[in-house]
Amino acid sequence: MLDPQGGYVRPEAAIMGYLKLAAEDGAVLHFGERVVVIEPDDTGVTVVSSTGRYRARKVIVATGAWIAELVPQLKAHAQPIRQVVAWYQPRDGFVAEPQRMPCFLRDEGAEGSYFGFPAIGIDGVKIGRHAHFREPIDPAMPNPPVNDADTDLLDSFARKRLPNAASYRVRATTCRYTMLPSEDFLIDKVPGQPNVVVSSACSGHGFKFTSVVGEILADLALQGGSALPTALFSFEKHFGGQPA
Repeated sequence: MLDPQGGYVRPEAAIMGYLKLAAEDGAVLHFGERVVVIEPDDTGVTVVSSTGRYRARKVIVATGAWIAELVPQLKAHAQPIRQVVAWYQPRDGFVAEPQRMPCFLRDEGAEGSYFGFPAIGIDGVKIGRHAHFREPIDPAMPNPPVNDADTDLLDSFARKRLPNAASYRVRATTCRYTMLPSEDFLIDKVPGQPNVVVSSACSGHGFKFTSVVGEILADLALQGGSALPTALFSFEKHFGGQPA
């Protein structure tokens, strides 16, 4: 199925845009400052960082692979895993043209689902397998480096399904997914802690929804609820309420 209106997002550029808009709206941005713990109470939340303490009426926690460190209710449920993606120099020029080469998702049955993007950057066509080998990792430690098993898997798919994109592999790298058993989002107020709103895990497919997720989070923090559909992403939906 082809969606001619489909497209892609450049995450780095999008993040810079979000930060710029936030700063213009009065947000104070802090970088390189590790949050150690959040301490919710009846009137707000204290955030303890590596350099100080902050007080707020509401806190939104969106820390990806580190979510369980700040929301311990998710420790047994939000699993960081190692993900690998690779870029291939195309043989045929059409795969370097986003107007002709769409982003794609290919279900290979028992072999898993593969995704890809046209050559929108200097490195070529990007390919990965959703959740890769589902290898659990400790987010406090560096990701294990790319190995032959990783590249053999992606090279095989590229040769089989995208021969015009499989001239040679330019590079491969690792990143992190944070998975829930449902492989869906969790976007909700933490049960028993109405001043804490959580947005994670995104189970490997969250960034393209950043704008609408941000709108939902603002609604939950400022109004206590959202007119946008949220039931599918609630603690109740995932865990029947309070995670065990």
